[in-house]
Amino acid sequence: MSLKLELRQRQSLVMTQSLRQSIELLQMSMLELTEFVGQELEKNPLLSEVDNENADSENIEVPESAEPANNLDNEDIFWGEGDNELYNNNGKHEKKSASDVVSSSDYLESVLAEPPSLRQHLIEQLQVDIELNKNPADFLIAVHLVDMLDERGYLREDINYLSAQLGAPLESVENSLQRVQDCDPAGVAARSLAECLRLQAQDKGLLTPALAILLDNLNLLESGDKNALGKLCGVSAEKLERLLHLLRSLDPAPGANFSTENVQTLIPDVWVRKQGKTWRVELNPESLPRLLVNHSSYALLLSKARGAEEKQFLREQLANASWLVKALHQRAETLLKVANVIVQLQEKFFEYGVGQLRPLTMKEVAEKAGIHESTVSRVSMGKWFASPRGNLELRYFFASATGKSSGEVGTSSQIVMHRIKSLIAAEEKTAPLTDDALVNLLADEGIEVARRTVVKYRTKLRIGSSRERAKGL
Repeated sequence: MSLKLELRQRQSLVMTQSLRQSIELLQMSMLELTEFVGQELEKNPLLSEVDNENADSENIEVPESAEPANNLDNEDIFWGEGDNELYNNNGKHEKKSASDVVSSSDYLESVLAEPPSLRQHLIEQLQVDIELNKNPADFLIAVHLVDMLDERGYLREDINYLSAQLGAPLESVENSLQRVQDCDPAGVAARSLAECLRLQAQDKGLLTPALAILLDNLNLLESGDKNALGKLCGVSAEKLERLLHLLRSLDPAPGANFSTENVQTLIPDVWVRKQGKTWRVELNPESLPRLLVNHSSYALLLSKARGAEEKQFLREQLANASWLVKALHQRAETLLKVANVIVQLQEKFFEYGVGQLRPLTMKEVAEKAGIHESTVSRVSMGKWFASPRGNLELRYFFASATGKSSGEVGTSSQIVMHRIKSLIAAEEKTAPLTDDALVNLLADEGIEVARRTVVKYRTKLRIGSSRERAKGL
């Protein structure tokens, strides 16, 4: 046994704070970016908000000393080439201010801790709908329908209009609507109160012929003519009261219990327009922060600084702001690059409609754009096209990536509940699936859950045991 010294060389990738902030900045939605900009404006005295007329200024120049010290060779996404140009709404370079925000992990945690929106809740279920995901076009239609829902969970747009807008057969839109209506909560995506209540009654196995007639004649209920309503339904006054009690137990607004993130006014990140025979992709100027770095203020404040700490603080704020100009420029440039590739590869969709949607992967877009696949994933998150085919999220176009293997989706309790509900709905009524059988079927789909978890979710869905279902309870 002896002691000796060895010198070993090892390569490792260190996630610096600036690199982490760049990644977070890239994947922020427009709303998140706006909030971060507001926070940075409050705490950085060297940043101010400007309008387009005042954007050209000597204050916008970025000092050479602000050049970032870290980069990722395999993710060429974060840094520009020493300038601070931004694309204007004509897709050209323009000397504009765009300084921005030090991201806050506390803020991100608070966003993740918020209850899911109705949109998130429904799309998670659509992503594990095996039949729906066999056809990327059907999935896109279904998600588009979800985006048309109001805060109460109703579909207010006419499906004939949506069919024409998406360039999809009416039958395909109706089938996709059915898939959305099959999701939890029951009654979602209804086009009227009567349809909403009908879907819920059907989900509970309570839709009798008398109740169906009652739902078709809710106008008589509004007028208070119960006698006429009872005659139409063919029931006694006592039975009618029981039916009315059942209706009152249903939820007329199934989407109201979710957060309202998905019904906020949508400001698209990118415009897609056709000019002549060419499809143009332009950044929406409203989605770009309008900030400038106040170098004159920096010089004034530095001259008045009383000590070394104040001077160091000002230097840090200047470096921070200047660095963020570059990071924000690169965010805009990367978004435009990815959007251009998607439109090129999906040109037939924009031209002819959803029937021409082609299977597309993030890897394919990344290779054509010359960036890393994870960069495409980040920049597509929460970013929107405004196009003649409607407002569409960039991630819609990667429909072939949906399904049970799509990342974090597989761990959601809502997805497990949806699969349990779907499996039970498809079971043989004479031989209902036991909880053990459900565990095995879920395992075949890659969803590992314990039997007690199946029992808990089944109970939460108000679905009886296999024995109770066999007896029709």
